[in-house]
Amino acid sequence: MPSARKLAALRAVAGEVPDEHVARAMFSIEGGHAAASRLIERGVTGFICASDPLALGVVRAARRKGLDVPGQISVVGYDDSALMNCTEPRSPPSGSPSKPWAERSWNC
Repeated sequence: MPSARKLAALRAVAGEVPDEHVARAMFSIEGGHAAASRLIERGVTGFICASDPLALGVVRAARRKGLDVPGQISVVGYDDSALMNCTEPRSPPSGSPSKPWAERSWNC
């Protein structure tokens, strides 16, 4: 699903999401890191990423700024990528259509 449709779906559920709290990036660790660095400077503390590599980039950016994940920064990825087994604490699988995981992700 294109990112524009994902953002539209988020706004349909969550209401208004300010444009300054949204970043588009290449689906890579580097893309996630660059986007998160900008968003963290704007005060964003919760990230819903369209892919697991983006989420790993967010974790990297947060930790390089001395922030605790998940204590100060919340990150949700999507894909159930094997890469997420490398995170600490381990990220739960969010690509599965499990209602409890969806609710936990939403309440970050």
